[in-house]
Amino acid sequence: MIETSMKSEYNRIWIVQFMVSGMRFALKVEDTREVVHMAELMAPPGLPSFLSGFIAIEGQAVPVVSLSILMGSSAQPIGIYTPLIILKSKKTPMAFIAETVLNIEPVDQDHLYPLDDETIFNQCVSLSGKNSSGDTFYLLSLDRILLAREKKKILEFQAILQSRLDDLTMKETTDE
Repeated sequence: MIETSMKSEYNRIWIVQFMVSGMRFALKVEDTREVVHMAELMAPPGLPSFLSGFIAIEGQAVPVVSLSILMGSSAQPIGIYTPLIILKSKKTPMAFIAETVLNIEPVDQDHLYPLDDETIFNQCVSLSGKNSSGDTFYLLSLDRILLAREKKKILEFQAILQSRLDDLTMKETTDE
């Protein structure tokens, strides 16, 4: 009996479920830093369509990615209550725009299945599954969300904005 309960506990992952373009998606909780409301976006000219802009978190320029555009849908409206899912990453933090964040719950890994057609959602999704209510969700693969060229473009803009943020911080410090 103890072995069964231990097995089931070790066989579960916790997921954050959210909506994008009317579809239910999920990220592993271990990949998620926090969920916040939209902050003021810094959006320099020339941003690619999937990149809505950058927000400043603890002095760091964090890219805000539109999952709806990455998955081939139209951009969703953005307002002050639009949720942002901030990812955990020491190298390149990132935020995803969601329509709404639904919940956090454990899911049995035995109930996650590879997709039959890897071309759907522009290959951003690795697995699908059913939550405790029986709703289908699609688990995003952080390794597959951005193409190498998209990552490179984000890093270029991020370096420019980070330099500007650093200059502002330095100026504010010397003005005090």
